[in-house]
Amino acid sequence: MKRMMIMIVCLVLMAPIYAAAHRGELDELGGHFRNSDCTYLLHEPTALAKQAKTKEELVQLIQKYNGNERCKRNLTPDRIDLDGHALGGKEGDASLRLGRTYKAALVGCVDGDTAKFRVNGHVYTTRFFVH
Repeated sequence: MKRMMIMIVCLVLMAPIYAAAHRGELDELGGHFRNSDCTYLLHEPTALAKQAKTKEELVQLIQKYNGNERCKRNLTPDRIDLDGHALGGKEGDASLRLGRTYKAALVGCVDGDTAKFRVNGHVYTTRFFVH
């Protein structure tokens, strides 16, 4: 019996452990709430989210389309992180271009898979993925 317990403990300790910052589920707008502080993170804006021209309009859309009732209760425009995206159809005005290299300074870490960088005078939120 003792030998069996030692074997089970060894198997458990040797098993790979998977951890993720969150499940990666996005709502119909392309974002989600960070539950620790109820900040809404707009990671991949959908056509629906791009209809909002201001953060106030985005608050109304989040109230309608997100299911996190606890966080929606106290949602204000300052609790929205646009994750580097622009509102009002200004997405094409981005100063960064795909395939180019830019010097960046770390502004701060948001959580386990997200950090903010200053590039060309603008702060961009970057989310890291492991494949």
